[in-house]
Amino acid sequence: MPIPKWTIKGIVDDYDTCGCCGRRGLKRTVALMPLDADGNEDGTAEDVVYYGTSCAADALG
Repeated sequence: MPIPKWTIKGIVDDYDTCGCCGRRGLKRTVALMPLDADGNEDGTAEDVVYYGTSCAADALG
């Protein structure tokens, strides 16, 4: 089983732009934290990305 590349930190309505595809005017985005090869969080709060729900679903598999 492959190691996931992201973990969900939450769903927010503070950001309305997808960090993956650039779509704007979103009602909600998913905050994702990158993971290292061992499945541990790889970064700090500045490394969290905000994806729209469709892009987040694709990124999470």
